[in-house]
Amino acid sequence: MSTKTKHLLSLAVIAFSILLAIASTNGKTTDESKKPVVNVKASEIFSDFSQNEIAAKEKYGNKIIAVRGIVASIEGDGDGSVVLINDGNAENVGVKCYFNEDQKKDVAALKKGDPVKIIGEGGESLSVDYVVLNCRMGKLGEN
Repeated sequence: MSTKTKHLLSLAVIAFSILLAIASTNGKTTDESKKPVVNVKASEIFSDFSQNEIAAKEKYGNKIIAVRGIVASIEGDGDGSVVLINDGNAENVGVKCYFNEDQKKDVAALKKGDPVKIIGEGGESLSVDYVVLNCRMGKLGEN
């Protein structure tokens, strides 16, 4: 198999995984009455998955988590938005936070480089990024 074919296959798998993660959401933003059971920095999630993916899935998967980090990018995503947060690294890898349409106003107020706390449902690791679904903005400094 040629290198070009391998790259195209890898991209197809990543794209399919992202679509699967988005399709698996229930489309409802995480309720404010649900308090996070895990408070973590974006860089910690990345480190945990690098060290032991199975343990990290157990720690974060299907739990309400609060993730702190720096906004690296903000993108539209059809029915919502995706905010990538990390520790400010230049590689543009980190935690992809998927926001539903009802959170558009909060996402529109963000700027690249802003420190944030985002609360959502722990999802899956996609290649180098971790996915958090049905996100809402949290308040920095609040547990």
